[in-house]
Order: sequence, then structure tokens, then C-alpha cells
Amino acid sequence: MYKKINLLLCVVAGIILLNSCRSRTQWQDNLRAPIRQPSASPIEPELTQKQNELSEEQSRRDLEENLDQGRDETSSNCLKTASYDFTVSGPYQVATGRVGMVNTYTPTNLPSGCKAPVIHFNNGTGATCGFYTSINTHLASHGFVVGCYESTETGSGDECVAAINTLMSQFSAIADRTKIGTTGHSQGGAAAITCLYQGESRWPNSQLTAHAIQPAHGMNRDGWQSEYPQINSPIFMFSGSDDTVVSDEWVAWGFNQLNTTTYWYQANGATHFNPHNWAKSSGVAWFRWQLLGDAKAGSTLQSYLNSQYWSSIGSK
Repeated sequence: MYKKINLLLCVVAGIILLNSCRSRTQWQDNLRAPIRQPSASPIEPELTQKQNELSEEQSRRDLEENLDQGRDETSSNCLKTASYDFTVSGPYQVATGRVGMVNTYTPTNLPSGCKAPVIHFNNGTGATCGFYTSINTHLASHGFVVGCYESTETGSGDECVAAINTLMSQFSAIADRTKIGTTGHSQGGAAAITCLYQGESRWPNSQLTAHAIQPAHGMNRDGWQSEYPQINSPIFMFSGSDDTVVSDEWVAWGFNQLNTTTYWYQANGATHFNPHNWAKSSGVAWFRWQLLGDAKAGSTLQSYLNSQYWSSIGSK
């Protein structure tokens, strides 16, 4: 069944690559045709009653409680920010490069002696790192050491683990080995979570968290359903209101397996192929909150629910 899902997303990704030379408007219009999930998919047909009862107000209360119990903003390390408008680029210049299979995006003007959290981005099915350049450079401009393993099949999480090890080794002067974040889109969104699972045993002395964009749970990772419940690190995920590839039911399939602190937002207006702006702002806010102890960044993430661009599906 996973092979059918994988084949479906590979076909969709092929459409993206074949049309990459067209204008962005025409490209997006061509991708709006509905894509049905296979009838034999193991995805749960309906959201559970418990999830339906998770109101937007409850999500806000949960987040407020965690902020009250969270780390003090003064512990935000050396990565200061002049603005909490995370929709715009941060204060750091970004250098790009490549080490083996890992594309790198690193801040070049960090304060002397400053070390920054390590973030890895996992590609979606059939997509390359180039499709997500704007997200990765945005994260790096806010002071994170970012990598993206060049692979179109990332669901196992193995590429993520390899890339993080590469980043910590190659950028040891600025990479903080004790603060690690994972993110990614679609199959890569699920990889962000499976990499988190592996990371808790590989880097037991590090603080870890995941940021999953429209996660297609279960792709290329046998046994994930037994692994998700064992994860202890916090997770943020979001689905797209106009996503015809990875449905809310698919996202719920993974959400319901998790026992750790998890927030599930919806990006209002997002299709499966244009989540970039939502990913940029939520990624910076989430990683600053979780990895730098920046409570104001957590409040900023919460405030997104007051806008037309975001809504809450659930939290736990």
C-alpha cells in the first residue's frame, strides 16, 4: 500500500519538475487538478472524535500553559532578533555550499563565539533541495545552521541523520550540537518525525524538536507506527486547507500515534505545492521557542491563530 502512495507522489512530483520552466502562475494552475488517494490506502477514513473536540480555543490554552512553564526569553543564547516579524528575512547573511550530498545554508556574521542550532530539511517525494531554497535560506538568515540532503526519497529519516552529522562535523565552530531541529515537506515532513525518533537515541544529550510540513506519514519507513508513540520531543505540524495530496485524514493518522507534546495547525489557502511562506514564519518561531527558549517566539506562533492565514486543528 505504501508503494501505491509513493508512486502517486512520484507522479505528482514529476509534473512539478516537467513544468518548472513555466511561469509560477501557470505552474500552480496546472497543479490544481484534484488528486485522489488510492482506495486501498491505510489512511484512517475519519478524524477521531477526540480530535474533533480539540477546539481552537483549547489549543490556545495549551500553548499558553506551555509558555508559562517554558524557558525564560533571556536564555535565548547569542541569537538575538530585532523583530518578531518572522515573515521577513533575519539579520544574518547567508552562505550556501555543498558537502558531499548535503546542501548547506549557514549564517556568516554570527557574534564571535556564538553557536547556533542545527536544522535539517527533508525533501518531499521527487523534489530537490532547490525547490525549498527559500525556506532554508530564510531559516539560516535567522541564525540557524541549515542543511538539506539531496535526495528525492527521504522518508526513512536516514538521510536526515547523515546530514545532521555532516553539519555538526563540517561547521563545528558555529554548530551547537546540543540543539537540533528537523523539518521537511510531505514525505520529508514524515521524515522530520522519524529523524526525531532516531535522534533521541543517537544524540541523547541534545535538545531536539521537529517541524513537519504537510507530513505524509508512513512513507518509506516500516514500523513508524510503533516508533511515533515512543517520541518524547515536541512536534509542530501543519496541513494545508487546499491540499489535495496529503489530506487532513492522512495528517491525523500520524498525529493520533503521537504521545508527545504536539501542535497541529492548518495553513489557510495552502495547496500541497506552495507551503513555503507558512513554513518560513512558523519554522523560525517554533525553532526559536523550542531550541533557544525564546518564549516571545512561542507567543508569536500563538498569535498566528488570530490571522486569516492560520487556524488550529488540535494539540496535546
